[in-house]
Amino acid sequence: EYNSIAYLGIPLTTTQGQTLGSFCAVRSEPYQWSEREITVMRALAHAVITEIELRLLASQFRDSYHELRTLSLQRDEMIDMLVHDLRNPLSSLIAGMHLVRDDNPLTPAQQRALDIAQRGGETLLAMINDLLDSSRAKAVGMQLDLGPVAITEVCQAALEQVTHLAERSGVRLETDIALGLPPLRADRGKLRRVLVNLLANAIQHTPAGGMVSLEARADAGGRTLELIVSDTGLGIAPQQVDSLFDKYGTSSSSPGQTHSTGLGLPFCKLVAEAHGGDIQVASSISHGASFRLTLPLPARTH
Repeated sequence: EYNSIAYLGIPLTTTQGQTLGSFCAVRSEPYQWSEREITVMRALAHAVITEIELRLLASQFRDSYHELRTLSLQRDEMIDMLVHDLRNPLSSLIAGMHLVRDDNPLTPAQQRALDIAQRGGETLLAMINDLLDSSRAKAVGMQLDLGPVAITEVCQAALEQVTHLAERSGVRLETDIALGLPPLRADRGKLRRVLVNLLANAIQHTPAGGMVSLEARADAGGRTLELIVSDTGLGIAPQQVDSLFDKYGTSSSSPGQTHSTGLGLPFCKLVAEAHGGDIQVASSISHGASFRLTLPLPARTH
């Protein structure tokens, strides 16, 4: 159609060296492209190939995300199925141990062995309940059975449940429960499980001879209850703090020591938030850790 055409083409080459095509300009008459025009064309070609690569990367990331999301859902569904299947026989096993205790005279050695087995079963059942409650809360929200709760009583109940663990680990338990704390409107069972989780986690990460403390107090204005579990363990690496409350998260006090935080801490956070409260952690290497659970107190009437 034309007697002569001026053509300028810049290859569209990826950073991996693959040429996808060219970015070109044409004229219908002979033309000598200037250095400036060639430079502009190269810049435009670079912008085009950069946009193409970004779109390809976005597509790859999107595909990878959907694949990981599918795998995560499949994992959660499998875990939910397994824990449901474990819960009933474990409950039957614990009930059977209660019957053995009630209906048969036991020697002291047998009694100790049964106590250890029963506590182990109850700990495993609590972990299963944490997982089920966490999964249910993610789906439909945490369900609470609210009622008046005496702070001293729920703290004492939690301490009794972890006393054997502290004794076996050689860790000293200390308490500082303020006098005159008003009743809290809360789910007593879930609040006790939160404290048990925090105390047990602190004991497990504190070396023999160390100390774990539970403190309960109201803030200066009497509007918030603070429950603080502190330990003298090795502490938590700063880069791990933000992921502590993630499901299946990990914590480490040194490059060679990594511990799973399991399901207890995510459960604690869900319970705190369902009550309108919060949970935070302060820690540094070699200086232990302190978990602070804050819950709103009912307004005082005059």
